[in-house]
Amino acid sequence: MVNKTAIGILGVVVMASLGVGVLIGMQLGGGTNAPVTTSPAADGETATPTSDQTSDGDDGGSTPSESTSERQTTIPARQFDEAEIANHIARFVNQEREAQNRTRLSTGGATATSVSRMASNHSVAMANHGSAAHKVDGVSTTNRYRNHDLYERCKFKSHEGSYIDTPDEKFELVGTTYAGTHYQADGQERFNGDERAVARAIVDSWNESSTYSERLLVGGPTRMGVGVEVTSTGKAYATVDVCA
Repeated sequence: MVNKTAIGILGVVVMASLGVGVLIGMQLGGGTNAPVTTSPAADGETATPTSDQTSDGDDGGSTPSESTSERQTTIPARQFDEAEIANHIARFVNQEREAQNRTRLSTGGATATSVSRMASNHSVAMANHGSAAHKVDGVSTTNRYRNHDLYERCKFKSHEGSYIDTPDEKFELVGTTYAGTHYQADGQERFNGDERAVARAIVDSWNESSTYSERLLVGGPTRMGVGVEVTSTGKAYATVDVCA
C-alpha cells in the first residue's frame, strides 16, 4: 500500500518546482504584464544628428582658421603718424642728453617751429631721393639753414664757450628705418609696429654711430626741430636740426 503521506509530500515538491520554473520563465521573457521601456541605446539611435547638425557641432568646437590666427606681418604705411614719430624722437634725444648731463632741447616756440619745418622738408627730400644724406640735390646742411633764414639765428657758442659754432653737418642728424614691415639689421630680423618703435630704432642707430652719438650730446644749442617722412613702401626718414 502506497504511503499517502509520502505521495503528498512529493506532490508539494513538484508543484513548488513548477511554480519556480514559471516565475523564472516570466522574468526571462518579460512577462505579459511587464512594463514596456525604451533603452538608452534606442534613444541614442533615434537622436542621431543629421549631417547638418554634425557640421554645426564641428564649427562650434573648431580652432580659429589660419587667416585669423596668423600674426600680422605688415602694417600699411598710411597708418603711421609722422608727427607722433617726430615727438618720440625728440623725447628720446632729450633722454639721452639728460643722461649725460646735457641741457634739454626745446621743441616749442617760433624758432623751433621754423627749424622743424626745415627738418621736415629735408626728410621729404631724402625720401624722394631714396637715401639718408646731409646733401641732397646739391643742397647741403649749411645751404638749408641759409635758405630758411636760420643761419645767423642758429649760431651758438661751443660747450666750452671758446668759439662760435655755425650751421653745418654737425648741426644735423639724419637717419632711416622701416615702419610696419619686417627688415634685416645687423643680421637680425626686426619689426617696428608703431610710432614709438620707429623713433626708437632711429635714435638707437644714432647712438651706435660714433659721429652721431657726439652730435646728440653737442653742447650749446637750446632748440631742435624734428621732421619725419614715411613713404608708401614703409621707409621712414628722419632729420633733427639744432639751433641756439
